[in-house]
Amino acid sequence: MKNKIKFFYSQIFLSKIDRKFISKNKLPSFNFNLKDGNRILLQMPEEYFYVIIFNKLIKNFNSYGNFQIDWIDINSGYQKNGKTYFLKKILPFGRRWKKLFTVNGGTIVLKFDVNFFNKIKHIPRAIKIYRSLKTKQDVLDIKYDDVIVGDLIYDTYLRYKAKPTINLNDFFLFRIILSSLLIYRDTDFYYKKFQPKYYFTSYTSYLHHGIPSKLALKYKTTLVSLGAFELFFNIIEKNFPTHLKNYSSYSSDFNFVNDDVKIKLLNEAERSLNARLNGNIDKALYYVSKSSYQDLGPTSKYFTNNAKKRAIIFSHDFYDSPHVRRWLFFEDFYEWLKFVLVSADTNSIDYYVKMHPNSSIKSIEVVKELLSEFPKIQLIPLNITTKQLIDESFDYAITNHGTVAHELPLFDIPVLSSGDNPHISFDFTYTAKSKEDFYNLIRNPIKLRELVSLSQRKFDVYKYYAMHYLYEKDICSNKKNLELINKIRMIQNTNEWEDFVSGNLINEVELEEIVKKSYNFLIENY
Repeated sequence: MKNKIKFFYSQIFLSKIDRKFISKNKLPSFNFNLKDGNRILLQMPEEYFYVIIFNKLIKNFNSYGNFQIDWIDINSGYQKNGKTYFLKKILPFGRRWKKLFTVNGGTIVLKFDVNFFNKIKHIPRAIKIYRSLKTKQDVLDIKYDDVIVGDLIYDTYLRYKAKPTINLNDFFLFRIILSSLLIYRDTDFYYKKFQPKYYFTSYTSYLHHGIPSKLALKYKTTLVSLGAFELFFNIIEKNFPTHLKNYSSYSSDFNFVNDDVKIKLLNEAERSLNARLNGNIDKALYYVSKSSYQDLGPTSKYFTNNAKKRAIIFSHDFYDSPHVRRWLFFEDFYEWLKFVLVSADTNSIDYYVKMHPNSSIKSIEVVKELLSEFPKIQLIPLNITTKQLIDESFDYAITNHGTVAHELPLFDIPVLSSGDNPHISFDFTYTAKSKEDFYNLIRNPIKLRELVSLSQRKFDVYKYYAMHYLYEKDICSNKKNLELINKIRMIQNTNEWEDFVSGNLINEVELEEIVKKSYNFLIENY
């Protein structure tokens, strides 16, 4: 109870260090809220990174002048749950964050957490949509006006219901649809009326990020995302409408890199990948708690049958926005895994499922339940590393978009990918052309070696790593800058926040230079 009271207090009232941040960063004068000015729309994620970056960004806009700052309070009802939900509703929860964001003014023009009476007018249409859903694909096909929102509804359900797949009879799905109508209509009205020049977001997934992002593209508002770790300032275009780094043409893009830079990038890529494959966690895999390639010393042998070829299915997180990429053959990763299991020819090939090392107990239970219908397919224990499996030898790997697609080719193991993925412009992995193509190769992975190009795999894998993790052609293009930015991304608690505000975490002059460089690029080109 003491911890809960402390948490609620920290969400409502400014701390001493918060007031110090405000004192340090409040502009003496500014030119915002001008009726005839261009509008800048920013969201308010409750993360220190965005408080810091948006404050620096607003200072640059202030020097340019004649802009109006508008804010979106992206907190919505489906994000609040648990026993404290009622208190979150009746208390000014998040007040502290709003004060931190609005240090230098602006107006909250959109608020997604609204009361029941604001939703009443959308209930009849929500009921009609909800009752019309007969299949999971029907959810994905939902659109308002000419904007597809079904992918956002689907991913929001998986994330906030914490279910591996959607249940068409779940009332929570109706709540999500109702929220999507309200968010869409309010945001659409804002765009039509005010036509903001820029919209700054963290991500493009889920309703509260995704709908304003899709409408920004519809109304030709310049859309900037800051959510991807691989780059800082992502200006999103219609042909690649996601906050992820645009990986669609890495292979050809590399040809336009300066020759001297190419050599440095390739050397750094080789060094970083070798370190990863020797058990270190490189910065590209910041989200993993332990390496899949660590040497655990002598262990008992895992594989027992030496008669047949072995294929390992590398499964994915069921809950983390499966539709964030451009296309997917399946409604979600639960359906993906089920399809792979059903397709597997267990008479000819030994198949195994390898889960992500960060997998939750809940995810493991879901996979175990699925595998109960496929007794010939084994779930590899989490304590068995990818390194051990490689040392014992396996022949093929199956994934949708996993990092194994660029790791395993270095060990001469061909990989089958199934959906849009960061490796799609390279030949060291094979991306299935259709669901039928995927099915045929799952059943007969021996053909896979004919479809991949492993002869120059090292060079191509290093090219991929360089383009995805090390190179950014326009802004924040050097490794040092990106490391500084990502250091700020990792501020998660009050101690780290205090270190930043006190000047002990980073060099703020360097940060301001990075933001200014990004801002200048934006103003000059958009």
